Order: sequence, then C-alpha cells, then structure tokens
Amino acid sequence: MTPTIADGSRVLLDLHDTRLREGVFGFRQENDLRVKRLRRTEGGIQIISDNPRYPIETLDGASLEREQFQIIGRAKLGVTFL
Repeated sequence: MTPTIADGSRVLLDLHDTRLREGVFGFRQENDLRVKRLRRTEGGIQIISDNPRYPIETLDGASLEREQFQIIGRAKLGVTFL
C-alpha cells in the first residue's frame, strides 16, 4: 500500500466499520490477512493497491464466497516504528 501505508507499518482498524464501500480496509481472504483499498462493483469488488506495481484484483460474488472473504475493519491509521 506504499505510499499510503509504508511496508511494515502497524495499522489501526475500526472493527465496527465493516460495511463494504470504497476505502482502505483490513480483510481476511482465505488464510491471508491483507490491508488494501476496496471498491464495490456490480456483482463484486475490486482489491486495489496504492502501489502501482500491483494490478487491480477483481472478485465476483462466487469468488467472494469461495475465497472466504471477510472485512475485519476500516483502516484509520498506519504507523511505522523505526
């Protein structure tokens, strides 16, 4: 998520804010925990990295169920400790 969130940063998530809409969220995708920008589309979502080296991922409704996708919370703050 560089430059928005630096690699290795700790991220504060609002666990009460899990409604899918455009924004940066922590989420579980199968066995992985990720922090990315999410955008709702007709029939699915886009998973977007702010780092242009990574392509946009698109999940349709069937993929969301198959990949056990769950929003954990909206990102509120990213902090890097030196």
